[in-house]
Amino acid sequence: MKTKRRSKKTESQIMKELMQLCEEDKKSPIKNRIKNWEKALNSAKKLKDLKNQAHIAKKLTNLYFEINNSEKALEFTKQTLSYYKATNNLEKIISTEINIAIINLKMNKFSETIKHFKALLNTQKLDKNNLENLYLYMGLAYYFLDNYSEALKCYEKTLELSDKEKDSFKLVNLYNRIGMVYKILGVYPRALEYLILSSDIANRLNNKSEYATVMNNIGMVYGDWGMKEKALEYFSNALKIKKEIGHNSSIAQSLTNIGTIHNQNGEYDKALEFYNESLKISKEIKDDFTISSTLNNIGSLYYKKGKTEKAISYIKEALKYKRKVGNQEGIFIGLQNLSTYYLELGKIEEALEYALECSKVAEETANDSYKYQTYLTYTNIFKKQKKYKKALDYLEKYTELKDIVFKKEKIEKIAEMQTRYETKQKEKEAEILRIKNEELDQKNKLIEEKNEELQETIKKLHHSEIKYNFVTEEMEKDIGNTFIGNSKAIKEIKKLIALAARSDKINVLITGESGTGKEVAARNIHKLSNRKNNNFYAVNTSAIPEALFESQIFGHEKNAFTGANSTNIGWFEIADESSLFLDEIGTLSSEMQVKLLRVLEDRKIVRIGSHKEIEIDVRIISATNINLLEKVRENKFRVDLYHRLATYVIQIPPLRERKEDIPLLLRHFVKHFSKKMNKKIIRIEEKLENALLKYDFPGNVRELKNMVERAILISNSSTLRVNCFIIPTIQVECSENEPILSLDEVEKLQIIKALKLTGFHRQKAADLLKVNRKVIERRIKKYNITPKK
Repeated sequence: MKTKRRSKKTESQIMKELMQLCEEDKKSPIKNRIKNWEKALNSAKKLKDLKNQAHIAKKLTNLYFEINNSEKALEFTKQTLSYYKATNNLEKIISTEINIAIINLKMNKFSETIKHFKALLNTQKLDKNNLENLYLYMGLAYYFLDNYSEALKCYEKTLELSDKEKDSFKLVNLYNRIGMVYKILGVYPRALEYLILSSDIANRLNNKSEYATVMNNIGMVYGDWGMKEKALEYFSNALKIKKEIGHNSSIAQSLTNIGTIHNQNGEYDKALEFYNESLKISKEIKDDFTISSTLNNIGSLYYKKGKTEKAISYIKEALKYKRKVGNQEGIFIGLQNLSTYYLELGKIEEALEYALECSKVAEETANDSYKYQTYLTYTNIFKKQKKYKKALDYLEKYTELKDIVFKKEKIEKIAEMQTRYETKQKEKEAEILRIKNEELDQKNKLIEEKNEELQETIKKLHHSEIKYNFVTEEMEKDIGNTFIGNSKAIKEIKKLIALAARSDKINVLITGESGTGKEVAARNIHKLSNRKNNNFYAVNTSAIPEALFESQIFGHEKNAFTGANSTNIGWFEIADESSLFLDEIGTLSSEMQVKLLRVLEDRKIVRIGSHKEIEIDVRIISATNINLLEKVRENKFRVDLYHRLATYVIQIPPLRERKEDIPLLLRHFVKHFSKKMNKKIIRIEEKLENALLKYDFPGNVRELKNMVERAILISNSSTLRVNCFIIPTIQVECSENEPILSLDEVEKLQIIKALKLTGFHRQKAADLLKVNRKVIERRIKKYNITPKK
């Protein structure tokens, strides 16, 4: 009996059967499903079935995404795009182009992602939904390139296009990302505002995974803000939720964050326990970013514990993963740390080897910030080798390049601020069209005020800018660096200074009126202490804008906020193992006081944008011309900060209470300024000395110094006479018939006297009276003062 022969299946039937099998198969191992879909794709290609080719390629893209094979996912997405282009399906072409950019983003090709998105913006007309996705992912690419200002612009553009009335996962994600950018920029209240919005929506949507992620990020903000207990509370809550839902990647991140808080608290064993657990999980799921950061944290921890060899082994392993993910900044910092650690161990060759690698990274990235940091690394290495000439050469290179970078950064910051101002101006102009005429003037006035504030901030930034100098003590010797006088008060002050210098660990508070010589006393304390071989650093705290206080005092990491294009070392780090003089300490705001107190208590600082604690050994000498105890009683100055600063108090008496020192000070200043101005003053008129002894000097020694400087400037004789001085006088006794002069008349007489002494030279008169030339010109006009012919 003959059996019937089966008819051969057509290619179309094979493809349909395979597709049906693939669509129904949800339980087979993913590799088997990929294999079946690829067979179906080959059948579709043979049949030239473009519609099914696109459908199958899209399925394969998703499957390869599931197994983290981004390259294969990209390959099939490009195939999908070619099918859509062949059928001229514009809507699918645009969405697939966006997907290609997103895959590039996943593959850490951030610049390529941005380029792809910009090309789409220029060539395609995108609907609202596509624009929303484009700006969101482009912001993410900028974020990973550390360009936070551009990232923020993209996120804010996305927010404009979003439906903010309706709770959505997209809104949770967007508010979260904006909050994290503000965290990096150090704008913590704004960061919390957006993150709380994100957590509220995630909670309402009952999305535990996202809610835990945002809770973790809120913890990170509190951690950066220095509120460690609050940070630990949020990290622990986030970890609890993540363990419930089994989200390993997020668990590893939370464990690392909790470890970091324990690390900052000095609980190293506890921190290590959390770090190791995080490392184990992140290695299991192959999360290279978390692996590299956790290894780095463990290395830093061992370094703090003094186990440098062990620290090196972890930093080296972290470096491998940083190279793998292409984290150039992380690579450079890792190499620099290895060079520093080896140098501390006395292993010069290894230190040099890693310094050379730092040089290579600096050259490859054309990053001047990396270059000058590398020059400093070489300086320390050659200094250790006692190759002082080489060390000095690199120190000069470091100083020169750092100055160039600082100037460039300042120009870029001003340009960026100007651009922002212009953008805001345009936005205001658009708004003006929709508002009433009476509101127009008010809006423009506000813009002008903002611009003035901006210019003032730039000006203050310039005046309070950190200057690095390596001048020796001998070169610094100048007028005012030592106390002049033989009075009982000065002898007592000198004893107090000598006692303060004996212990270079205690903090000193110097009080006294303006011009009494508080900084001079501080310099003398430093000069007599064990820290005398290091530089003395003086900071006028009132000159630092509040917004820049943390950055100037504690420093910041690169990209910690908009315009922070390089790492900036703060005053506490600069003054390590030296003395830091904080002038006008009584002007600190309550927020600044809290931040300063924390550093004085812990003897550790954390730069803005960093989690790493840096131990410091700084002797704090502070000064004030106001009654701090009175401010403490008024709750305007923290009592705990006062006791930290005022371990040892020196009160400098005003000049009126030690008038016997005036003749000595007078001769000292005459000698100094006559030499400086190349004038021969060989005699001082007796009448001058008597006149000065009768004056109370409200401006103290500084006022006397300025008086002498002015007098020598206008003197044309070898004898310094009383008529060269402007000495305010108070008539104690006067007849009943003697008229009382008004303040305007007194001002007019003083201006006339200054003009006569300078031959009616307005600028010189202004210099004598210590005012702006424009003030003199206005008063001349006001009082109708004319030179007598």
